[in-house]
Amino acid sequence: MRRELTYALIRTLHAPPGGRLEIWDSRCEGLVLRISDQGRVTYHARARAADGRKRFAGLGTWPALKLADARTEARIAIGLMQKSADPTADCRAVRRRVRQAAMPTLREAAAAWAAAHARDTGPRYRAELLAAIGRGCGDGARRPGAPAGPVIITRRIDTVSAEDIAGAVQTARARGDGEARYLVRGLRRVFGYALAVGHVQANVVNEFLRREKGGRRSIPWMRRMNKSQQMRWPRRGADLLL
Repeated sequence: MRRELTYALIRTLHAPPGGRLEIWDSRCEGLVLRISDQGRVTYHARARAADGRKRFAGLGTWPALKLADARTEARIAIGLMQKSADPTADCRAVRRRVRQAAMPTLREAAAAWAAAHARDTGPRYRAELLAAIGRGCGDGARRPGAPAGPVIITRRIDTVSAEDIAGAVQTARARGDGEARYLVRGLRRVFGYALAVGHVQANVVNEFLRREKGGRRSIPWMRRMNKSQQMRWPRRGADLLL
């Protein structure tokens, strides 16, 4: 449908149930007003690039974006698309760079986990796990002469893979199975927290444990310690469970 868009017209438009309504603006070639069945009203620009491909760019929502501004933005976007530019891809790249800039490192995520669980874990427990993560992930805070783990603590948490975790754990095992257990426990909690807040899409520590002979329960060095081997940490809350 092609009509001259006006504020009065937009207020009267409604999409059919389960569908959507699109109105092409007769005053601005390529400007489309889309109305969803949920009542969301958005502006879009459509054009054909020099290679013949159709291009599409979202401009914004009504009424936050005024109609006159939408026409201006549409003309700019259409001009770019006709020159084979892709404004949508450019916007995605900008959003990706913004997310990456805001993504915490493993060290920052560990500190955030400790702050978030300050009420349901003891201070010694948090300090020991953070120290184990530092020693195992290349923070430098380790005994002289002890093997150094891969330096992943300064990397963005979304770039740490199961292979990185495996390398850190194997280096920690050279210092003792207990050191490796504490490292796995700490990293598992940190990545679980990062998953909960949306920094990562999966807990890579769980992925590493699944690769190790079918899960943590069947890994000899990951089995629970007896009472004489356990560190006497305060156990308060479900977060302390392995």
